[in-house]
This record gives sequence, C-alpha cells and structure tokens, in this order.
Amino acid sequence: MKSNLSQAMTNIVSTVVNLVTSNDEFIGTAEGLECLILQGIWQANAGNLRKAWLSHRRALSLGQLVGIDRENAHALKSADPALSPNQQASPGSMWYRTVFCDRYFSLVLGLPIGSPDNSFASDEATARDMPIEKLEKFHTVVAARIADRNSNKTPQAFTITQAIDYDLETAARKMDPGWWAEPTINPFSTPQEMAHSMAHLAIQIHHFSLLVLLHLPYMLRDPSESRYDYSRTTCVNSSREVLRRFITFRSLICSAFSCRHVDYSALIAAMTLQLSYLGQPPGALSARRLPLADCTQGMEDRRLVVMVRERMEHVALLNDDRLSRESADMVGRLMVVLEAASQRDGGDQSACPGAMLHHLQLAIPYLGTVSIHPNRSSKTTAVATAAAAAPCPSGLGDLATVQPTATGTTQCPTEAVGDDLGQPMDFGNIGPSFTQGAEDAASGMYMEFEPQGADTVLFPDLMAESDDWIFQGVDTTYWSLLNGDMRPG
Repeated sequence: MKSNLSQAMTNIVSTVVNLVTSNDEFIGTAEGLECLILQGIWQANAGNLRKAWLSHRRALSLGQLVGIDRENAHALKSADPALSPNQQASPGSMWYRTVFCDRYFSLVLGLPIGSPDNSFASDEATARDMPIEKLEKFHTVVAARIADRNSNKTPQAFTITQAIDYDLETAARKMDPGWWAEPTINPFSTPQEMAHSMAHLAIQIHHFSLLVLLHLPYMLRDPSESRYDYSRTTCVNSSREVLRRFITFRSLICSAFSCRHVDYSALIAAMTLQLSYLGQPPGALSARRLPLADCTQGMEDRRLVVMVRERMEHVALLNDDRLSRESADMVGRLMVVLEAASQRDGGDQSACPGAMLHHLQLAIPYLGTVSIHPNRSSKTTAVATAAAAAPCPSGLGDLATVQPTATGTTQCPTEAVGDDLGQPMDFGNIGPSFTQGAEDAASGMYMEFEPQGADTVLFPDLMAESDDWIFQGVDTTYWSLLNGDMRPG
C-alpha cells in the first residue's frame, strides 16, 4: 500500500461519506441506512466517539422516519429494485444495532439516549434468540436505565441503582454458570471458533463494565455509611474482571481498529480499581471498606494494572495508536495511588524502589481539575490547596506531576456538590473545591476537585476527532459521575 492502514481507511470512509451517507436519497434506502450504521461503527473503532454517536443518531432518526422501529419494513426500499428481499439486511436487526450503539455511546459520553423503545427485548422478539443474544439485548435495556439514572437528581437514584443491579444479577443467573468463567482461548482455533470466543469475551467485558458504571457514583462515599459498601465492592471486583479479560482479548486481537469499546472499558476499569484505594485509613486493606483479605491483594491489583498498561503500550506500538498510548500513560501515572497504599500498609515496596508520592493534577475538558494529594503524616494531612486548572496543551485531560504539598491542617470548604449524582457536561452541578479523605489518614492519597474556570483552555471543539481530543469526553463523563462522591461525608 502507498499509505498506512489508518490513512487508507480514512480515505475510503471519506469517499463513502461524500458519495453515500451525505446523500439523503441514498441513505433513505436499506443499503444507505446500512452504510450509515457501518460508518458509525468504523468511527467508533477509529476513536471518534462523538462522530460515531452523531452517525448513529442520524440512523436512529432515519429508522424512526421510515418506521422500522414500528416493524414497518415495507417502507425501507432497496436501492436495487431487482434485489431479492432475502438478500437485504433485516430491518429489525438494523434497528436493534442502531439502538444498541446509540445507548452505548450516549452512556459513556454522558448524553441522553435517542429512543426509549425496548420492543427488541420483549419475550416475543427474543423467542428464537440464543441465551447470549438475550443477554446482549438486556444489556441494551440496562444501558438506557443507567443513563436515565445518571440524570436523576433525587435521592431515589440510589434505589434505582439497587433495582438495576438486582436485574443484572437476575439476568446473569439465567446463563449457564460455566459461561461466566473466563474463556480459554486456543490461538489455533478455526476462524469461526475464534470469533465465537472473542464475542464471548466482549459481552462479558460489557456486562462487568455496566456494573462499574452503575455503581461508580457511590464508590467513594463515606465509609461510615455501610449501605455503600456493596457499590464499592462491586466496582472493585467488576473492574478486576474487565482487566483480566482485556489482557486475554488484546493478546489475540492486537488491531486498535477492532472492538475499540474494549479499550474504553479497560481504561475505566483500571482507573476505578486504582482510585478505589483513595482516602483509606491505615490498615484499610484488611478493613470492611475495601473487600480485600490483606495487603497481598493490593500487590495482586498492582500486578494486574501493570499487565494492562503493558498490553495497552503493546497495542499502541503495533498500531501507532494514540488512544492506547495515552490510556497507558494515564494508568501509569495513577499508579501512585497503589504505591501509596503499598507503602502505607507494609506491602512490597521493591516493585517501585524509591518511589516518590507526588501531587497529581488531572485537567478534564468541560469539567474541571481533579487533584490527588499525598498524606505524609499520621497526625496531620496535607493542605487542601486549590488546584489551579493549568492549561493542557492538547486539551486531553493529561496528568501533570508537581511536588508534594506541605503538611498542615486540612482546609475544608463550606459547601459541597448539591446533587445526588453529577450530570456530565453541566457546569451548574459542579460545586466548589473540596477534599476527599479523613484527617487521620496516614501515608495515603486523597482527592479534591475544582470546577473549570472560563479562563482555562480546556474547551476542545465538541466535534473534534481523536487526534485533537483523545478521550472524546469519556473521561469527562467518568469524573463527572465520580464527582458526585468526591465530597465530604
């Protein structure tokens, strides 16, 4: 090839966009709608989630316009009148795939879903489906419920969370118990067997990712509130399940342009597992707040995260993929939280000899600045200084390392975030700076948040591609959800 693979794909898709999907007459046909759906899938795998969301929202609107959501298949005509209907894509399948993608992108980007229709998951519609197909459709229903829960600003949001969790557990139990074991992949399998195994892994990853996103807003709640223990436990255990399967998946599928959602799931899970160690008192590795038997589990988590980071770096190297490279960098910098937990609880410090606990700043586009500080003393904590939102050259939410702050008395703000759940991309829901962590915490890490000011250069183009906005708002949604908990108990 005269150009690299990425450029060749971009040129092909640009031709399709110019000649097909931008032509209203063409996308009004079955083949045109199928092209629009495939365009959105390609954009997602290329890392352009916001454009992928827009393509699927267009496909969703078109499907509603011609009535395939109401099983009006006769309204969707082929571009080739001589083509047999048996050779066309099923209108019902196209509608479901569009809804599935729209809900996934809406959930990770913090946007409202495009259609409340769940008819594809009815008993009648799933009568001939395999159990794995029924589970995937149920996941699509759950994605909409989580997105709706995220916009709920009332105390009932926690009750809704519990109800969704119960339904996810019920659906999981309908599968054969052995199905939930991590698949053993034979690299010498036939293409059909390999495809089945990869689909098995992908759906497992999606299931555990939904659990993480469901319970994330309650992960860092006050440990004295025992009702949040289950959310923290679920976030931690589900994150581990995602990361183990990510390593297996990306050991066999090394193309960054295949199943990109697996990479986003791994990034979210790795951040969640590391941040679960924040703000814990000495000995917390064996305490009720974190579901770990002893500090050995902390060492296992560290090894797991290191393996995930190495796999991300490998994919980045093979594909010259910036998303994988930036994800590995973020995971690596957040390792300071695990190092602090290891040093505090007498774990293995030889893995990172001479490690220096730094104050980290994470600038999140359209949200603000998250600062993670070290606690150096068992008697006093670090000063909770306001984290100035330093301009981020690429506007990607990079982590900046600065020197540790001085120790002194914790300065707590007088006001905290007012909503039960923070709503992504909504400045009105973000409160002033606050700290997360107890005053008697020792040699640990605690977190504070400062909303973004108008003078901060962290407003990338909302339709920017991945080269200009790597995480596309996934990081904004993640921290916005967690922001509902980053407040005094």
